Amino acid sequence: MATEKVHEIPIANVARVEIVTEETTARTFRVTTANEAKIEAFISEGEEKELRKANRLLAQLKTEDLIKGYDVTLKDLTMNPEVYAIIDGGVSTAAAEGGAFQNYTGPKVGEVLNRTPFTLNIYTEEKDGDGETKGYLKMSCQHCKGTPASIEIKDGDFCAPEYKLKSRPKIGEAPLSIDYLTELPA
Repeated sequence: MATEKVHEIPIANVARVEIVTEETTARTFRVTTANEAKIEAFISEGEEKELRKANRLLAQLKTEDLIKGYDVTLKDLTMNPEVYAIIDGGVSTAAAEGGAFQNYTGPKVGEVLNRTPFTLNIYTEEKDGDGETKGYLKMSCQHCKGTPASIEIKDGDFCAPEYKLKSRPKIGEAPLSIDYLTELPA
């Protein structure tokens, strides 16, 4: 039996997050203040059925777990109104094209909402023994849609949103891809 050498990549930090709305109007929102991301597999659990006679196992019917996508929790240190609008489902308005934020209006209660699908890219850093960044890992989840966002507000503390996203790719598509990059895209 041959022994394979594994590639050990020490990763740290959330270097950058991108929300890419290429599935509708092609726009990329670059978030540099996200500080935490949790990517959890969303699966269809397989089943096990046993055929038993008293204390004897005669046979088993078994199906494997299947991946259906990922649930992502993303925490940001600041409020990004345009990103908030895509994930929460409302509309963000600027004073003028490219101007300062003016207001945000959330989705209407009781109405069906067709949220904007997007690709989520999370960039992490590969660290060297001296603490320097050697490269980056880009983790991408396709066909994401947001859910209503949460904000925790406390006296004497900064507050910012926590986003919950659902990545549900089409049958035959990979729900997660990880690419190695030597530098962050410009």
